[in-house]
Amino acid sequence: MKFARILPSISCLVLPGFAALHVQAALTFTNLVLFNQTNGAFPNAGLIQGKDGNFYGTTASSGPGGGGTVFQMTPLGILTNLVSFNNTNGAGPRDGLVQAMDGNFYGTTYNGGNNNFGTVFQATTNGTLTTLVNFTFTTNGAYPIAGLIQGQDGSFYGTTAIGGTNSGGTA
Repeated sequence: MKFARILPSISCLVLPGFAALHVQAALTFTNLVLFNQTNGAFPNAGLIQGKDGNFYGTTASSGPGGGGTVFQMTPLGILTNLVSFNNTNGAGPRDGLVQAMDGNFYGTTYNGGNNNFGTVFQATTNGTLTTLVNFTFTTNGAYPIAGLIQGQDGSFYGTTAIGGTNSGGTA
């Protein structure tokens, strides 16, 4: 018994002269903000664009409190530090922010808080910081390094690098 092999028909359009055409656009790179320790340092996470058109991000260290910042940057490069971490309220945010359905920003700090195992925080666009969770290692994990997401149910989800009842991390 022989089986017939059916091949799909493929159409190809070739435009003369375009095959060898290589378009190279001139790119211009412009620094909008230079972090100088005073306004924060090590913006390890990506920026997000807020609903207001401004950009928001974190720095992992320095800033007025020494433990990193949450900042706002306009498209023209005007930087405003909204939150300064000082270890007591968290330190070392390493992941990005998420702007939630309520318009506020949420994120985590790798260190700091009550037990120095990190925090989950809320930051408003006018700079009000609220610590929502202090990690405790055994109960709810420690050292969150990945970003939060907001589920369709409105709750936030994330992970910790270690801790929990088996010390292998939590979600």
